Amino acid sequence: MTPPLKWLSIVIFGFLTQVALLLVHPGNRRASRVAVALFTVAFSFCLLVVAFFDAPFEVVLRDEPGKTMRAALEKL
Repeated sequence: MTPPLKWLSIVIFGFLTQVALLLVHPGNRRASRVAVALFTVAFSFCLLVVAFFDAPFEVVLRDEPGKTMRAALEKL
């Protein structure tokens, strides 16, 4: 699988999760909005963290997360 296809699949799964959250709360609009909003914020944050690395699907992270984060911050 190519990296663009992997990114597309992540976004599709995120969209499907939002639809599932909407379907779980059919009678309560407020609960539906809150659930989708919380998921969207968390999902967006996770996408930003993954996208922070240059090529998240091509690099094998062998070191502890702290070393990897320092290396990524030094590249900025």
